[in-house]
Amino acid sequence: MKKFIKFGLAGIAALALSSTLSNSVAQGRLVFDGTYGVTGKNPDGTPYNGTMTIVPYGDGYRLTQNFDNDTYKGIGNDVADYLAGSYIISSQPVVTIYRVTAANVMTGFWQNFENTAEGSEEATLTGSRTFASVSTTRTPAAWNYAGTYGIRGTNPDNSTYTGTMVLSNHGDGYHASLSSGGSVWRGVANYIGNYLAISWQAGSKPQVSIFSGNPRTGDLKGFWQDYDSLKEGSEIATLR
Repeated sequence: MKKFIKFGLAGIAALALSSTLSNSVAQGRLVFDGTYGVTGKNPDGTPYNGTMTIVPYGDGYRLTQNFDNDTYKGIGNDVADYLAGSYIISSQPVVTIYRVTAANVMTGFWQNFENTAEGSEEATLTGSRTFASVSTTRTPAAWNYAGTYGIRGTNPDNSTYTGTMVLSNHGDGYHASLSSGGSVWRGVANYIGNYLAISWQAGSKPQVSIFSGNPRTGDLKGFWQDYDSLKEGSEIATLR
């Protein structure tokens, strides 16, 4: 069972009314770039520590994590005071989702495709910079995102596509599959409150999606970004 962290969630009502959650047009966007000290626990409870560097990359961010002799590179995107990341590690998609919980701290979860249990992680900004704001309201309880969704999306070049996305319960998170235009992608997803992050395996490169959910309808609205793309696409997922 997922242990909920009591995070704040300022501005969700306004976000739910926007046409997309595109961070390129979001007002009051937080600045996530910087160097972080990272402490975490693996799903088996063993601790680890390292560093994470976040640099701007078009509409999102490039993420680099270093632990002992291992280096992992991913793509990230954000909305409000949430940051989601996607990595491909040992040929598996890995998803992370953080929430700003203090002036210089993000706290969150991660999960890889094979593990049913999630790991936890805290990332602390080094130096004197702090985040612009930290919400104090509480995150609403999440619901079960599992289901089949019809997809309507727009690519960064403004071309459109349709497809089907299936989210199935997988321990603390979800397995995800997306079928569109004769292609199928697999992914792993995790969530904080009404925000769902998905790490997709797009060939050998990661792709990140972050959605806001509507608790009344179960529908999802959000955006995605490829590792090599400076621009994000938008997507609406309608529960069938």
